[in-house]
Amino acid sequence: MTYINDIVTRIDSNIRIFADDTSLYISVETPEVAASKLNHDLQQVHEWSKSWLVTFNPAKPESMIFSKKTKKPDHPPLYLNGVPITQVKIHKHLGLTLSDDAKWDTHISLVIQKAWKRIGIMRSLKFFLSRSSLEKMYISFVRPIIEYSNVVWDNCSNFLKIEIELIHHEAARIVSGATKLCNINKLLNDLKWDSLEKRRQNHKLILFYKMQNNLTPSYLTDLLPSNNAVGAYNLRNTRSVNARTESYRSSFLPSTIRAWNALPQPTRESSSIAIFKHRLNINLGKSSPLFNIGSRRGQILHTRLRLDCSSLNYDLHRKSIIQSPHCMCGESESVQHFLLSCPRYDALRQRFLQNLPCPLTPNNLLYDKENLTRTQNERIFLNVQSYIVATKRLN
Repeated sequence: MTYINDIVTRIDSNIRIFADDTSLYISVETPEVAASKLNHDLQQVHEWSKSWLVTFNPAKPESMIFSKKTKKPDHPPLYLNGVPITQVKIHKHLGLTLSDDAKWDTHISLVIQKAWKRIGIMRSLKFFLSRSSLEKMYISFVRPIIEYSNVVWDNCSNFLKIEIELIHHEAARIVSGATKLCNINKLLNDLKWDSLEKRRQNHKLILFYKMQNNLTPSYLTDLLPSNNAVGAYNLRNTRSVNARTESYRSSFLPSTIRAWNALPQPTRESSSIAIFKHRLNINLGKSSPLFNIGSRRGQILHTRLRLDCSSLNYDLHRKSIIQSPHCMCGESESVQHFLLSCPRYDALRQRFLQNLPCPLTPNNLLYDKENLTRTQNERIFLNVQSYIVATKRLN
């Protein structure tokens, strides 16, 4: 007999399937029988409340039937103290809006609406608060909204995932001061932010690590399938699960197990949750603190040059916004031309960039240098920002 290590529960129509370590059982329960049992339990609750002088308001409870069928099954009503319990299509439970079609459209739509309102507040402060302050606002007041219980609803549609990611992208533009011309990957790398999709995967892996190492309640740990050999090697902590439908394949266990098996073995075998988290984010790094110095206007203009989304003709031409990339002096108006060689700004260049402690190259003027001290790097950044603002070219 096949050994069954975990308890599997699946409800398809009126068929309930459950298993223990040695046997598989199938029972068929009609809606009438199920309703009768629930009503019996509710009556017992009512009798208990009378005995202990506790009052339950029968108008408050709600019932919901989860089904992906187009034509929903007809279930008899439930009663509490003789009053019918209202059957609803959506219900908010512990911050999650559950829908009777087992989809996350309603929940995520509400989350998106709430998040965009707070993004609107951030946008109104874009030119008044520093980069670091705006980043703290997003991380503290917006991102938690769009990440709450994300290990549960990560199997939502790709359309909804894109809609959520757009909030993340807009927040990145507000914090950095970049425009919509900026490449998103380059922008997130400048901020040292992961995409929300990557963060959701990491959150699922962290939960899976806890389940794997008995750091969660048994009702979660018991869901894990048995270890399986993969290929020619029996790798420690490698598991697999079969998924018959795409909906189940994208749900927590199957999708997380695939991501888990793709991790390097040392990461899977981390001795603590802190080490595991560190190894998941080892390539992320931290944004340079120098990007936060100077005036907000200087920060924004400096960042736009760094991310190739400035109002220089070369950047605008590259995005097909204008026909010619040339400067008024006749040369291509690139970042290098603007910073180092445009004759219109020779006097300002002599004033702000002449005696800097580094060779004058675009890279040295836009990024910090490891071979220089913090004070020297700050001096370079502040002088470059002063030069940019003084030219009035990027206003």
